[in-house]
Amino acid sequence: MNFRINRRHWAVFVLLFLVNLIVLVVKIPAGAGIELRMFLLMIACSAQVSFVTALLLVTLFDKIFRAQNTR
Repeated sequence: MNFRINRRHWAVFVLLFLVNLIVLVVKIPAGAGIELRMFLLMIACSAQVSFVTALLLVTLFDKIFRAQNTR
């Protein structure tokens, strides 16, 4: 399988990552203090999940649109 990461993958990744961070910031209570380690872990997990989701979504949509165009 020939697989390359191109601009579409990165664009979807950045969009998903920003949405994840915005939701994380909104969901943290105002008076609750979080440690730096916890904050870095939240960012790392959000990045990983966003990247895998972007890879899967772009690959899936590419295959769907290629199948429709070959008909």
